[in-house]
Amino acid sequence: MPNKKRSWLSIPASVFTITLLLMYAMVCLVPFVPSGILWIFNIPGLIFPFLFFALIIFTIIYFIIRSKWKWWCLIILILGFQQIFAVFPFHFSHTWTNEKSGSNIRILSWNVNSWDIANFTSKNGNTFHVPMMNFIKIQNADILCFQEFFECIDPKIVPSYIEPFKEIGYPYHYFAPYSYTVSGKFQTGLALFSKWPITDTAFFKSVSAGHSEGFTYTDVQINSKKIRIFNTHLESVGFNSDDYRSVGKVKGSRTIIRKLINSYKVRNIQATELSSQIRKSSYPAIVCGDIDDVPNSSAYFSVRGNLQDAFIQKGTWPGATFRFISPTLRIDYIFAQNDFKINQFITKKVLFSDHLPLITDMQFKN
Repeated sequence: MPNKKRSWLSIPASVFTITLLLMYAMVCLVPFVPSGILWIFNIPGLIFPFLFFALIIFTIIYFIIRSKWKWWCLIILILGFQQIFAVFPFHFSHTWTNEKSGSNIRILSWNVNSWDIANFTSKNGNTFHVPMMNFIKIQNADILCFQEFFECIDPKIVPSYIEPFKEIGYPYHYFAPYSYTVSGKFQTGLALFSKWPITDTAFFKSVSAGHSEGFTYTDVQINSKKIRIFNTHLESVGFNSDDYRSVGKVKGSRTIIRKLINSYKVRNIQATELSSQIRKSSYPAIVCGDIDDVPNSSAYFSVRGNLQDAFIQKGTWPGATFRFISPTLRIDYIFAQNDFKINQFITKKVLFSDHLPLITDMQFKN
């Protein structure tokens, strides 16, 4: 006589397994589908690490109990190798050396959240700007790439945030404002500061839904060689406090879904434009920025292309770069062409911005 209890339990287990396999398979297909149209394929990627570990656990269990599902789980798990290697660097120990050798180029990339300017008045000017500058100075990077960089052109309102970089050893800079407020006096955008001379710059103001800053490139002369640094902040979802409070409510959920769909469409266009410019680069390229999407997304694979992901090369998991929502949200990146050797990488756990700073050391291979 069949075990009725086991039969009833197998139904929800099978439903869960099918759902898990479908979601995992959708993530595996992300690099091959147009996210602007088939945006739903990107959604499971937001929780890919959880899907991955759940699938491993179920695969082990099904092999132990000799379930018919064991081979399906194993096959789907193996088919996701591209996504697995985009998320997990498989470096289980990590040592960061703050001392920089002469052959290394140290790059710091950070979404600085406008230097805490939103609290300038309430804190009587004592924002996070000073400790952030002290932190940056200690890192001794050769090139600094910032997203959401704030600058006021009227020192009577707010002192310049560009000038202090000259005092700490960065005589060259390129600032590309994207938004202008307070009669154009408050400017926010992408900024690059360099210890090495800048020879050329370009700003690309891509299509936007109001939550991005386009992208730039800056050519930097390092001794006898030139490199091209791309800096970008692609379209974010644009969630606000009301969206987070309305999770689970019908009306609020519709707003959240609408914002997700729109951001995927816009970000896909931006990522394609950026990828095209990277491929056209006349010099060895390095890409820094806030892509605002996880490594299991179309935007990630589009921008990365054949570039090296510095985190995958030398980082350790989980590598989250956004401090809220989930401990797995890696949405900021440093990529480099194969002309460079990545020597070390670190994500610094500082609490001044909603994003964490990324730092890497690399050198020319030849």
